[in-house]
Amino acid sequence: MIKVPDNTLYFEDITDIKTSKAIDAMDLSLAQEIANQLLAVYKGYVWVVDVDSRKGGVTLLCGNVQDALNTKFPYKFWIKMEELSSHKVMVKKVVMAAGEILERANLPRGKWTGERPRQVDGVKEQHQPIKGLIYDA
Repeated sequence: MIKVPDNTLYFEDITDIKTSKAIDAMDLSLAQEIANQLLAVYKGYVWVVDVDSRKGGVTLLCGNVQDALNTKFPYKFWIKMEELSSHKVMVKKVVMAAGEILERANLPRGKWTGERPRQVDGVKEQHQPIKGLIYDA
């Protein structure tokens, strides 16, 4: 199970939304829209979406990547709210950011194939996935 901070939505399936704290209706609506886009484009991956208009941004985290890392620190992507000027721009930015997370973990864009990251770009060596562990797919 992925530990997520307060005000964060954890999406494994759009019908399975869990929140640890009340969130502004607009933030929740945007988080659901982002989750819908990610789940449609990157099927099978687990996404954590945190929309916080008070902090001025959207945080994306891929549970498949985070779960494999040997650290409690989140490996995430931050998008400023001001960069999401329209629905079309939001979709493009979110899909590109999520794809960047997958590429840095050497995971395929598109549908999840069951692979686990073996090396994640931008992560210190001591926090890389532990080599030699066997996972069930």
